Amino acid sequence: MHTPRRDSRSMQAVMATDAFHHYGHGTSGARLLATLHPLDGADVTALARATGLHRTTVKRRLDKLMEDDLVVEADGLYYLAGRLTGADGAPIQADDEQLQQAAASRGTQGLGQRRRQRHQSERERYRLWLEHRERRQAQNRRPARPPL
Repeated sequence: MHTPRRDSRSMQAVMATDAFHHYGHGTSGARLLATLHPLDGADVTALARATGLHRTTVKRRLDKLMEDDLVVEADGLYYLAGRLTGADGAPIQADDEQLQQAAASRGTQGLGQRRRQRHQSERERYRLWLEHRERRQAQNRRPARPPL
C-alpha cells in the first residue's frame, strides 16, 4: 500500500466535468479520485489523512464513486478504475464517456455549460452597467470653476 498523495493535475482534469459538480461527486469526490492510484491501493484511513476529509465522508464518497465505476475496491483497498488511468505517468486521464455517464446518473449533466453561460451573461451585464455608470458620471460632472 502506497502513501496516497493528491495530484493537482489529476484534480484539475476531473473538476471541469459535470460529474464533479457540487450536486454530483463534488470537490471531495475529485480530491479522493486525484489521490487514488491504479496499482497501489489505499484504505479509508490513509485516504482520510491524505485528503483531510473525515473517514465517514471518505467512505460515503468512495461508495458513490464505486457506483459510477470510477473506483474499484478489493480487500478493503481502493483503486482508481482502469478506464481513468493515464498513460505517461499521469494518474488520471479523464474518460469523457465514463464521466458523462456518471454525470447523467447523478443528475448533473449539462450544469457546467449552464453555469458558464450564466457567468458570461453576468459579465456582459456588469460591463454594460459600468459603461452606463461612466456615461452618467460624465454627464453629471461639473467644471471646477464657472466658465468666464
